[in-house]
Amino acid sequence: MSHKLNLIFEETNQFSALNTDFYELTMCGGFKVLEYLGYMLSSGFSAGKLIEYKFGHDLYFRRIPDNGGYCICAGLANALEFLKNVHFSESDIDFLEKLPEFSKVHVKEKERFLDYLSGWRFTGDVWAIPEGELVFPNNTLMRVTGNPVDTHIVEGALLNIYNTQTRLASKAARICWAAAGDPVVDFSFRRMMAGTGGTAELSRALIIGGMNGTSNTYAAKKYKLEKPLGTHAHSWVLAFKDDGNAFEAYSAVYPHMASFLADTFDFLKKGMVAAIEEIKKLRKEGYNQLILIRDDSGDLAERSKIARAMLDAAGLKDVKLIASNDLDEYQIQSLKRIQDARLEVWGVGTRAVTPEDSLGCVYKETFKIDPYGKVIPVIKLSGNVSKSTLPGPKWDIRLINEKNQYEADVLIHDSQLQESETRLNYTFYDPFYRDLHTMVKGVASKLLQVKVMEKGEIIYDGPLEETLKIRENTLKNLSMLHEGHKRLENPHTYRVGLSKTLFEMREKMILGNK
Repeated sequence: MSHKLNLIFEETNQFSALNTDFYELTMCGGFKVLEYLGYMLSSGFSAGKLIEYKFGHDLYFRRIPDNGGYCICAGLANALEFLKNVHFSESDIDFLEKLPEFSKVHVKEKERFLDYLSGWRFTGDVWAIPEGELVFPNNTLMRVTGNPVDTHIVEGALLNIYNTQTRLASKAARICWAAAGDPVVDFSFRRMMAGTGGTAELSRALIIGGMNGTSNTYAAKKYKLEKPLGTHAHSWVLAFKDDGNAFEAYSAVYPHMASFLADTFDFLKKGMVAAIEEIKKLRKEGYNQLILIRDDSGDLAERSKIARAMLDAAGLKDVKLIASNDLDEYQIQSLKRIQDARLEVWGVGTRAVTPEDSLGCVYKETFKIDPYGKVIPVIKLSGNVSKSTLPGPKWDIRLINEKNQYEADVLIHDSQLQESETRLNYTFYDPFYRDLHTMVKGVASKLLQVKVMEKGEIIYDGPLEETLKIRENTLKNLSMLHEGHKRLENPHTYRVGLSKTLFEMREKMILGNK
């Protein structure tokens, strides 16, 4: 006998493609509408052809929580399940078509875009590090390649899965290490932060607490939060020649909702200058809506003062500056009341919903492949060295020493993959301190990534459903890690560095963008 659910809200669909930040959908709409229009930028670049490119995104993390010495990779099974099943339902499309982004300006093209989404499925290729493997900052946990719609829609869900599961697996490993062989049982259900329905509940709670809106598209739909908020990410800017081209293209699709993320290369010298020029054009065309310029890195207070002066001098006193970058209540209080920052809107994410110490997983575009097969590396620069990306397709090689212990990881460029099968010695460059390099040696090595999905189909033959088998892999890998990395107080730092080839390529691109 079936029972009708007595739901206050809509039934949760974990595979809804609305489980994403709204700017992913506006960017996807941008790529498709530019294609439909055959749009040519004033620079001569064919923006309408970008949909024919393949984009490559790396998913990695920046820090080990709890001042620990290692992390345990987890989340691959759920990530593949999501990629295989993610889709837009009929009600999802109904929700989107009522939003102003998709119901005004280029209406026919946007109707065509929504029709495309109704039949959309993920068709990209994926490489990943198996679950249960030891992982460290800058290891590529997952590489996703595909058309720009495929690679952008899935970003938020993949980050959610890995940020949560790798964090919890790593915590469990530390607890079990402390128990020194005694059984440890999971009693955590009633304390979990995500609720039984997933992340939408967290966004609803933040709104109840006083926040003005959310970028969580599914939460906005499910809990009737008017509309989701968001514009574009760094990957939109990296898809084009520079900030000016990117902002022009975005304004062409969303002149009535345009706002700009200006810190991809140089916030003040490039991003702000291009944003001001584009906003002036929009104002002349009669678009007088609230426009935000976002800064996501660097000295937010000092840069906001200079940016505010630039806007005021340009006669754009109504344009507001929005800050993000791992903000919390203490930082906002300092920026507003002590540092006198000229910021008026705050984007708060990580520290609102995670423990104080989180992985900080990110998903960044590092290359694209043009319609003729040419690989084009891209780089995001930042005032924070740790937030600059490592360009191009790359692989992670783990070196094993004579004691059968893990010695170090070397990130190599795609062109070095074949030689890595026999190579055991590398000139090893620190990712953030350019003057630090040394020779690392091993007696054996292993490639960390394996191909797990091809054209949207799962091809991985490792354990996904066998959780206890994955647990065995974890214990085996931990046995090969030096005890100094596993202790809770002042653990040794495991080394992850760049090959000379990858290091020199990044340096060349940094110099070329200055």
